[in-house]
Amino acid sequence: MTLRHGSRGKQPRAFSLIEVLVAVALFGVGIASIFQSFSTATRIARHERLTASALHACEQVMEDMLLRRIDDPAFDGTLHCFDAAAQKMDCFENPAYEVEVHVSPTSIVGLYDLSALALWKEGGTPHHLALSTRRY
Repeated sequence: MTLRHGSRGKQPRAFSLIEVLVAVALFGVGIASIFQSFSTATRIARHERLTASALHACEQVMEDMLLRRIDDPAFDGTLHCFDAAAQKMDCFENPAYEVEVHVSPTSIVGLYDLSALALWKEGGTPHHLALSTRRY
């Protein structure tokens, strides 16, 4: 068997440094996108949960107002269910929301517009949800 000068036999090849760096970069981009999607999904789920709670709060206040008599003093002006200064709930048990109830007469005698507005802050951004109905 003769060996020729400068020739190499078949040797196992390894990955070059460039190939390893490209693979690590692609893996990092994939992991970052997965974490971003989890973060977005968590934020969306939290927003939906807060919105559903605000809807429940408005429905609860609206039901309470529909059960009251029209000559009830609570129908005058705006009813604030959460007093932030006193940290006390008047209408429902959720300190994250302030619910305003407005009652106004319509052009039809004896018919009133009822509206409930839930206000809350999420991540420093104010949000609101409104419900309205009419009642004789």
